[in-house]
Amino acid sequence: MSREEYLKNLMEIKSGNVKSFSESIDLAYTTVRSILSRGVLNAKMENIIKICNGLGINPEDLIDIDGSIISQTTKKMILLNSDRQQNVYNCATHQLSEQNNNVVQLSDYTDNVEHTETVYGAVSAGTGQYLDHEQPEQVVVRGPAPEHDFAVKVVGNSMEPTFNDGQIVYVNRLVDENDVRNNQFVIAEVNGEAFIKKLSFNDDYVRLISLNPNYDDIIIHDYDDFLIRGIVVI
Repeated sequence: MSREEYLKNLMEIKSGNVKSFSESIDLAYTTVRSILSRGVLNAKMENIIKICNGLGINPEDLIDIDGSIISQTTKKMILLNSDRQQNVYNCATHQLSEQNNNVVQLSDYTDNVEHTETVYGAVSAGTGQYLDHEQPEQVVVRGPAPEHDFAVKVVGNSMEPTFNDGQIVYVNRLVDENDVRNNQFVIAEVNGEAFIKKLSFNDDYVRLISLNPNYDDIIIHDYDDFLIRGIVVI
């Protein structure tokens, strides 16, 4: 539907025909007819404003005309007296308020998502645990899972507040040792025991950092059997 067809339709709804509408707004019938035939965009703005005021719409409403519920509602509104138009407006405002107050947050959705995860043993945030790839455990975990190679459970609180006791963490296997970066969270195996720690290293040392200040860091020596099993997915 064109702008001109839309306007003509509203005029006929409002006053029965274009001529009667022209008389009601005190605008020459020939002027209104010319606008409808030659196009709204070619008309004087003052005349467009006068027509829109007579129809109870804004000139901006003519920018995007279609057969949507908005257009249909406008046609109905024109037939109502001012008190009933206000009632429709109040109802629409109330509906919008309810809609805005019931927006589903992404966190509301993710918190209710559950999945079953295969957990390959535990990693210590403190004294050391053993990874068990022979007897994995099926655990129901709340929230969506990122892409990962395997999952483990945290035991202890030396990595709080980032990782909590009992938390399931997701890990990507380390394929190339050159992929390891300073300050990454890793699953490290030290003398057969598995830890989740923050990795720090340079040419002189390797340190596994505990985030909880109540726990000492682990310094890796030349005689230690040390292996990084994977990088924690954050």
